[in-house]
Amino acid sequence: MHLSENEGIEGNTFVVTGGLGFVGSALCLELIRRGARQVRSFDLRHHSPWSLQLTNLGVRCLQGDLTSKKDVENALRGANCVFHLASYGMSGKEMLQFSRVDQVNINGTCHVLEACLEFGITRLVYVSTYNVVFGGKEIVNGNEALPYFPIDDHVDPYGRSKSIAEQLVLKYNGRPLK
Repeated sequence: MHLSENEGIEGNTFVVTGGLGFVGSALCLELIRRGARQVRSFDLRHHSPWSLQLTNLGVRCLQGDLTSKKDVENALRGANCVFHLASYGMSGKEMLQFSRVDQVNINGTCHVLEACLEFGITRLVYVSTYNVVFGGKEIVNGNEALPYFPIDDHVDPYGRSKSIAEQLVLKYNGRPLK
């Protein structure tokens, strides 16, 4: 049996959190190109440079907030797979909004996990950051086996919050999420 490049995409429904960003919009377009039945972009913003192209190609652009369990549930209900790209506080003035960084990156990820479990969504792709293992020292020949940088030693709330969120996601890896 030969598997096509669309195996697992064609005919399925996908949600991309942060779907109006540069990477998220490109992912939405690629999922459509590969035959997804439905692609939903879930983003705090209602407009981006890619909004028109996305909607013209059939992507459903849903505005909502990861910190709202109801918004997340509305976006994820009926999906087969979620790509969780959205995050907050990586750079700029957002870095200084410590509580918002935790609300989006940790609580928002918990809402995504809870909705996946509630709706029987078994596939979740979480996009993290090198900050979960990087502590300011050069990494040589790094790989997936690198230990997490200690939570209390992070100098910025973004890296700390993404590390906590990634570890929460990994607790569900294989049980029941893939």
